[in-house]
Amino acid sequence: MNHSVRQRVFSMGLKRKSGDIYSKLTNKILFSRISKSTTTITSIVKSRGLEVSYIAVLFIFSAGIINGLLEGPRLPEGYVIFPQNGIQTASESIVYIFAMVMGTVGFYSMYLGARESSKRRISDFYIMIGFASVLVAIFLSLYIFSIKV
Repeated sequence: MNHSVRQRVFSMGLKRKSGDIYSKLTNKILFSRISKSTTTITSIVKSRGLEVSYIAVLFIFSAGIINGLLEGPRLPEGYVIFPQNGIQTASESIVYIFAMVMGTVGFYSMYLGARESSKRRISDFYIMIGFASVLVAIFLSLYIFSIKV
């Protein structure tokens, strides 16, 4: 009887210790990654604010947001993508921006994968995610073009 009580106390203590270790590891890893990523994004915006704004304006104008805002109110309701060649809606411009951002992020991920040399699995992961993102962006753009033509 005494042996089983001691064994239960030991196993409860072991469970508690393992739970504490697990929570410490997950909290440190999760919060350190989140804080590092937000710190990185904040530092990029602070140090390269002008470049980020140039790229944002380039994406907005490339997507045709001005054309979409000018022609959008004249179109009939219910169209996300208007099936005519010369007319563009504002929502269609947002879809174009999304496709361009996905393609850009995909190419940047492939660049990071090619640059990563210490860990093969991380390199392969970046390249696969980047390739998938570029493919989705291409298919989305081709789908819009097929509706328009």
